[in-house]
Amino acid sequence: MRLILAANESIGFECLKIIIEKKQDILGIILDGRYEKSLWRNLRIKRLAEENNIQIYQPKSINDPDFLEVLKEVKPDLIFNIAFVQIYKPPVLNLPRLGCINFHPGPLPRYGGLNPWVWAIINNEKEYGVSLHYMKEKVDAGEILGLKKFPIAKDETGLSLLSKCYKHGAALFGEVLQDIIDGRTSPVPQDLTQRTYYLNKIPFEGYIDVSWGADKIEHFVRALTFSPFPNPFSKPKLRFNAGHVTVTKAEILEGTGNERSVPGRVIEADSSSVIMETHDGKIRLELEDDSENKTNSKGICSRLSISAGTVLGG
Repeated sequence: MRLILAANESIGFECLKIIIEKKQDILGIILDGRYEKSLWRNLRIKRLAEENNIQIYQPKSINDPDFLEVLKEVKPDLIFNIAFVQIYKPPVLNLPRLGCINFHPGPLPRYGGLNPWVWAIINNEKEYGVSLHYMKEKVDAGEILGLKKFPIAKDETGLSLLSKCYKHGAALFGEVLQDIIDGRTSPVPQDLTQRTYYLNKIPFEGYIDVSWGADKIEHFVRALTFSPFPNPFSKPKLRFNAGHVTVTKAEILEGTGNERSVPGRVIEADSSSVIMETHDGKIRLELEDDSENKTNSKGICSRLSISAGTVLGG
């Protein structure tokens, strides 16, 4: 079987290894040539391809007419799209004899779109999953070839859940590729009435709404946590005066709210955190500013005059 792999990130590297191990005829690997940082991030993929004498393509767009002519010349049976975030147009979709197959970091059809795993944490899901599906003009809507589910941990962060998606996604890729090699695939049409699609937007623009309950605030902070790596979206923030403070950690405290609770009001500010009221309880928040030195909660509270009685989130 003649394959093309459009790949990105660590999962792209793992999937390339699997194709090589299964001794499939890989005609080339496509790396995202739009951004220099993408090329740096994918050096492992490039080196593995070079070590195995695999042709490397770096078009600015997979839909570029000149690159389409290249694809026509090599005549792939199948194109795999692994974390390669470009939308294929019909000339590319219709070119491979066996179609194009995409890895999606979410259980379809429930979590379609971009960055859905972040929303799964915000939505307090207990289970998540990854999918491999045929690609159509309608994004994330093609027949499903494989779905693998796994639990979401109570302390899951945006980074840890994405890592799980990549780990389980690579395993699923190996299973689906073997099914295709053996000729025993069973594509399942999606029930698009159950479809949820998330747009390429930062959830709630990265801001905590103090009208939320303590649970949702804690989920939101974890969902937007990618430490120690750079945050690809936005760190969770609380509005204060004309600016904001960044929240690095949230911990729900025992107790419930009452009619005197003021969402966003600081109850206590100590050397490491602030304790803030919500309508249904209290939550401890560790703060950070955006300076190069990353001032901690104590320094931020001192500089901004945050103390007991201050109301955050306005």
